[in-house]
Amino acid sequence: MPPAEPADIRRQETLAFVARALGGPGRRVLDVGCGEGALALELQRAGHTVTAIDGRAEAVAAAQAKGVDARQADFLTFEGGPFDALVFAFSLHHMEPLPAALARARDLLAPGGRLILMEVAFDRVDRATALFFQGMRDVLLAAGALSGPEVSGALEPGADPLALWHEMRADAYARYLEGGTHHHHGHGHSQDALHGAAHTEPDELHGSAAMRAELAKGFRFLHEEEGPGLYSFMLEDLHLDQGETARRLLALERGLVAAGAIRAVGVRWVATPR
Repeated sequence: MPPAEPADIRRQETLAFVARALGGPGRRVLDVGCGEGALALELQRAGHTVTAIDGRAEAVAAAQAKGVDARQADFLTFEGGPFDALVFAFSLHHMEPLPAALARARDLLAPGGRLILMEVAFDRVDRATALFFQGMRDVLLAAGALSGPEVSGALEPGADPLALWHEMRADAYARYLEGGTHHHHGHGHSQDALHGAAHTEPDELHGSAAMRAELAKGFRFLHEEEGPGLYSFMLEDLHLDQGETARRLLALERGLVAAGAIRAVGVRWVATPR
């Protein structure tokens, strides 16, 4: 049976990866950038002890209403733990300064603890990958399955889909900061947590190469994988009855990545302090 809503697709993908990375029940988990608490709630139900933090009061209140131990906090100064795992689902790219964020992560982890990260590699998007995203978005808008801005024009003769991608991303982030719309992600819910820490500007978001390089200075990688990630940019705007469309978008992107037609922009890492 298809998911009830498009956001269920991302929630299922995120939960499945985090559950595998945790390696068993009964872990002490810090969900960094919990948003409205969907992931934290599922982890609690799986038998983990979860503390969840976010910088936005309204998100924390929504998480608390679900029964999540959620707190409004700045990750860089958060006190707690030790934790068996810290989960960053689409949030590390905002952390500034990045070295300080990873140092804080080390401090909060118990010996042998795990850092679990899911990210979209903005820096990997090339022209073909941008054409897939912008073109598919335009098709869904024309079909009435998606709400949002007017078509990008990426499918028009002479268009530059990569430039349109960068414009779209910068505009979406600017609107998020103004409080108009959600940015692009959460881990199964509408959030793009800044955790109260200083955020970076749209053209300064940490790319995957920079994040991995900084991680490697103090952490040893236990697992790395890559795959689809662009599909999740569309989920917030897909109509609620488009769960099957969301599932097929994910399958299409996964297939194109496997065929080498577009780049894999979804990255997932599990690491432990050296």
